[in-house]
This record gives sequence, structure tokens and C-alpha cells, in this order.
Amino acid sequence: MSIVTLRSVKKDFGIKEILKDASFSLDATDKVGLIGTNGSGKSTLLKMIAGIEPIDGGQLSVNSGVRMVYLPQQPDLDEQRTVLEQVFADSGEQMTLVREYEELSHKLARSAEKKTAKERKPANNSKPRRLSNWERQEFEQLEEKIAKLEAEKAEVEKILYKAPAGKVTQVQELYQQLSQLTGAIDTATERWMELAERDAAPSPTP
Repeated sequence: MSIVTLRSVKKDFGIKEILKDASFSLDATDKVGLIGTNGSGKSTLLKMIAGIEPIDGGQLSVNSGVRMVYLPQQPDLDEQRTVLEQVFADSGEQMTLVREYEELSHKLARSAEKKTAKERKPANNSKPRRLSNWERQEFEQLEEKIAKLEAEKAEVEKILYKAPAGKVTQVQELYQQLSQLTGAIDTATERWMELAERDAAPSPTP
């Protein structure tokens, strides 16, 4: 299906004719590169397709379901944004999901580098011995909390994998839940590891 169609399009700046009876179409799966010398009209053609520059003749039609974004050679950059934020600044809902996926993947990668509470737990399932009563109670509560959070995360992941890609709102909500659960697991695990390392530390020599 054609997303952009030009029929006998003309463009003339008076001192130079840029296009004369130009006709072509772009399909949704096309990947096109414009090749030409400086001043041959490459940027002008892109501006006309984007609706920034008017045509002098012919017909230019864009599919009603298409969202057009034009990136100029010298873009206005927001200094308050990161490079990634700038890249996604004019993105649609699908690209927003891609960005959220990239951010979540980064969080999950960092989380995977840490050993989980289950992996760090002694094989004999022994209880802490050097912690105070309050710390021992917190230690055990954290174990239960981490196990519960990991179970919730696994359920959300199952739902996310089966969610239709077209249901953008639902997918966004699932990504948000997964991100929150990942952050909560990281925080609880870091505190658990802190207590576990304190309990495992050798007693000070009198």
C-alpha cells in the first residue's frame, strides 16, 4: 500500500527548476535513499513530502493513516534532553514503547548482574546469628517480600508476552508494572544483601 504518492509534481524557484513532472510512490515497507549533488533539491523534495514546502504543480497525496516527521539537517536541539530523549522526542506511540522497552531492558540487565537473595542464601538454610533481633526480623521479612515480588513479576511477564501489540495502552501499563516491580526487587535485594554480608562478617577480635 502506498503511503506517499507524487504525480507530475513541479517545483520551480524561478532561477532554477527543481522538479519537472516528477512521479513516484513510496510503500510502507520501502527504504529509500536520495542521492544527488548539492543544490539538486533533495531537501526540498523531503520538505514537500512532509508538507513544509508547497508544490508548484501536480499532485502530492499522503495516506491518511501516516504520521509524517521531518528531521532537518540543522535541527533545533533541546539542551535539557539526553541524546536518546532527543531521538524519541517526535516519536509516536509505537516508538515510545520501543523506548520504554530499551529502558526496562537496561534495568533488567543491571538487575541480572546482582545475585538474587535465593542464590546468596546459605545451602543449609541457616538463620542469621550475628544480627540483632530487629535486623533478623527485617531479614526474614525481606526474604518473603522478594519471593512475593518475583512471583508477581513472573506473572506480569507472562501477560506481557501474550498481550497483543496493537493494544498500546495495555502494553504500556504492563511495562510500567514490570518496571516498578523490578525496582522494588532491586531495592529489597540490596538491603537483604547488606544484612547478609553484615551477618557473615567475622566477629571483631577483642
